[in-house]
Amino acid sequence: MVLGWSRGVALTVALGSAALAGGAVRAEQASDLLKDQTQAQGLIEPRAVGEDLPEVTVTATKSREEQVYKVPLAVTVLSQQRASERDGTTIVDLLKGETGVWVQSSGPGQGTPFVRGVTGREVLLLQDGFRISPAFIRSGPNQYLALLDPYAFERLEVARGPVSVLYGSDALGGAVNVVGATPQFTGEATQAKGRVYAGYGTANAERSGRLEVSAGSEGKAFSLGLTYRGFDDFHLGGSPNPQLLFPNADPRLVSGSGYEYYAGQLKFAVNFDPTQRLVLGLEYNEVPRFAAIDSLIQGYGSAVIDASNFFTPQSRLFTTLTYEVKPRESWLTSGQLKLGYQRILDDRLRRSYSTRPSFPSFGSGVADAFYNSERNNSNLFGTQLTLESVAGRHTLTYGGEVYSDVIFSDTVRRFDAGSTAVRPSRYVSGSTFEQWGIFLQDYIRWSDRVSTVLGVRYSSVTARVPADGLRDSPAFTNNSSDFTYNLSNAFFITPEINYVLNVGRGFRAPNISDLSQAGVEGNFFNSPNPNLRPEQVFSIDTGFKFRTGTFTGELFGFWSKYSDRILTVLTGNTVAGLAERRQENAASQIIGGIEFGGQWRVIPELALLGTATWTQGDTTLNTGEVVPADRIPPFNGVVGVRYEPPAGKFYVEPLLRYAGAQNRLAPNNRSDNRINPNGTPGFFVFDVRAGLSVGESLWLRLVAQNLTNNNYREHGSSLDGLGTNIFFNVDYRY
Repeated sequence: MVLGWSRGVALTVALGSAALAGGAVRAEQASDLLKDQTQAQGLIEPRAVGEDLPEVTVTATKSREEQVYKVPLAVTVLSQQRASERDGTTIVDLLKGETGVWVQSSGPGQGTPFVRGVTGREVLLLQDGFRISPAFIRSGPNQYLALLDPYAFERLEVARGPVSVLYGSDALGGAVNVVGATPQFTGEATQAKGRVYAGYGTANAERSGRLEVSAGSEGKAFSLGLTYRGFDDFHLGGSPNPQLLFPNADPRLVSGSGYEYYAGQLKFAVNFDPTQRLVLGLEYNEVPRFAAIDSLIQGYGSAVIDASNFFTPQSRLFTTLTYEVKPRESWLTSGQLKLGYQRILDDRLRRSYSTRPSFPSFGSGVADAFYNSERNNSNLFGTQLTLESVAGRHTLTYGGEVYSDVIFSDTVRRFDAGSTAVRPSRYVSGSTFEQWGIFLQDYIRWSDRVSTVLGVRYSSVTARVPADGLRDSPAFTNNSSDFTYNLSNAFFITPEINYVLNVGRGFRAPNISDLSQAGVEGNFFNSPNPNLRPEQVFSIDTGFKFRTGTFTGELFGFWSKYSDRILTVLTGNTVAGLAERRQENAASQIIGGIEFGGQWRVIPELALLGTATWTQGDTTLNTGEVVPADRIPPFNGVVGVRYEPPAGKFYVEPLLRYAGAQNRLAPNNRSDNRINPNGTPGFFVFDVRAGLSVGESLWLRLVAQNLTNNNYREHGSSLDGLGTNIFFNVDYRY
């Protein structure tokens, strides 16, 4: 496996280096192409006082920044500037209320974005275009994107709809890309700049701090960033149901929900000449310990599952080496060769109850005389080659990528008496997940008003699971391959209205979690299934993008048909006295919806803003039964007003975040202790954001959340929302 992957990397690197170097030879005397290309394509336009800068995206193109308004794809973008006006316990929380995105959390420190009705393993997670999603990512909520630093990105981009042509497996509902900044300076003299940030929140005693420094001159630069965040136990709003939070003595204060977070980033950039750049990036994120709250409280279940259950630790190490070339007089417009490595540590400590306590019998539970210590990690190696060429009306983006994920997993049972026993691990240690693909996408500009994007990709995925004596399971291999495509059209009805139509196909190969997760989990025994087939989706979306002098926004409708859906199915057998279940290609599914987001600038100082997302889905089981799709978000969005004088030294933004009731529950939702079996009630949450600039470098900001102290729950989450929270931050940049 490693040898095969190494050969693939070596071949890709060799071909990529040759192509990139060939382009660079003819560009020794070129000026700064990035600036020239940006101006030539009209990516930066003059703007009036009070007008927002055009949002740009790189996720939709993979090779260059393009205006969101112009690309024929539904994209949600959140800049760091706007993110700094918000507060959330994770980076995922910053997306709450954004067009087409719903956030679910299984507890503090965790967060999962829903995009077009799906989440988890069906929404691809990326950082600077490199995969975050490990081979053991689950179907439901997970914490992997939440490990990333909420202060260390330039933009959060959400591509809504299948983007498998550019990114391969997993991007069924879409992709979330965390785009970072690269340090750069102009002039021969060495310069430096930095940032000092500190914030405090009342509902969970949040302490957040960030230090940044960057230095360099023309052609060379580095940046360093360090983040610390600490949270005490969470205070919930209103009067929570004490049965849901049992065995917490005070249902408004969730015991054990506090945690700490550490992150650091280091980046070096060197320009060999105006057309070639080498960037080395290093990042580390860690949560030393946080609770799996959903198993420590009764919720909507009949009893508390675990006496203790902690992720300890959760961490991520990420490093990339990127070579970029932007020649001028060449067949190659730009090229990028990226090598990367990611290690995700997903360790757990869990002690269950032999006799489970149930409300209101506080203290009646009897804990097991042992606990299980798990070590799970994913070691993901990848290489990407992305090239772009312009020929007349055509902008060709093409290349390939190779990834290999090696899984380590073990479980040790540690008895209170001092003895230990090796237990079957969550995943078979030594399992590998290898994937490679080649793609070609043509962006055709027929005229100033009409453009088309045509793309095709071939992907191959191989999962290898070795024999496991503890499970008495044989070795097996699962192979998947697929052709995916997209056809997108943009028609500018006027310069201010862009009509978009997309047709695309995506796929998701069964991963290590699907194929080999086994053993006791709650009241069930999971059995592996080596014969799973890939999931596929065919999707159509259409809509309008608006960019007038006073209104910026979008309105999209989408329809997605999934086949060979992988679901957890009861087999009807029992193992060790527990009901057996496993993953099977057990259903098809249709999910559709409408997405709206916009901002209307009434006068230069005042803007009305709002988003609204409606999603509905149905699952057709292989038995022919039709049931609601799993964990579909309710109708949701935000409405608000933003007042900001043209000078930009002050703003105030009152917001109402809302969600309708969700009563269409999948059968498994009704037995999920996180979800009310009668449906999740709707809610309104009133927030206010405000900021004041002091001088040229200092911002004072206030975020007042849930001012009416409502008790509410976001559908699918483990906890009710925070009560009234006053978050204040000081942001100094020099």
